[in-house]
Amino acid sequence: MSVEIYMVKTEGNIWIPASASDRESQTPLKIGHAYKVDVKEVRNYRFHKKGMALLRFLFDHWEPSEDANSAMFHGQPVAKDFDQFRKNLTCLAGFYTPVWNMRGEVRVVPESLSFGSMSEERFRQVFKGLLNVGWQKILQQVGYRSPESVEQTLQELMHFE
Repeated sequence: MSVEIYMVKTEGNIWIPASASDRESQTPLKIGHAYKVDVKEVRNYRFHKKGMALLRFLFDHWEPSEDANSAMFHGQPVAKDFDQFRKNLTCLAGFYTPVWNMRGEVRVVPESLSFGSMSEERFRQVFKGLLNVGWQKILQQVGYRSPESVEQTLQELMHFE
């Protein structure tokens, strides 16, 4: 079993979960068992959480199409998928690598948003791109006035975690 949990070191060398979701991720871990821990300092964790909150907020407001609930593909219902949404939005924001697929077609692969693969400055650029694309393609249609109003809403939402 592999679980990734973000922790904060406090006084007395005590480690505590960085967020409620990190606290929940510990649930399957058994008291008294030994676990291997790989400690890495991460870029601005709070800003990373804000970026993930933005993606979740955009996903929650996005509807693929009017008939999305009844769409079928080769006899299977078509699902609204967060991971695919994140990848598509990252590419739409311009953060991708073009690659060849097996059919000889050029496709784009989104940049990874993980801590280890992106600098703080690059993540700030990605956040701005995601915010702008998300506002233009999703949030403007549901009544948000500007990307700044979306950022304000995110700040308010983050105070609850």
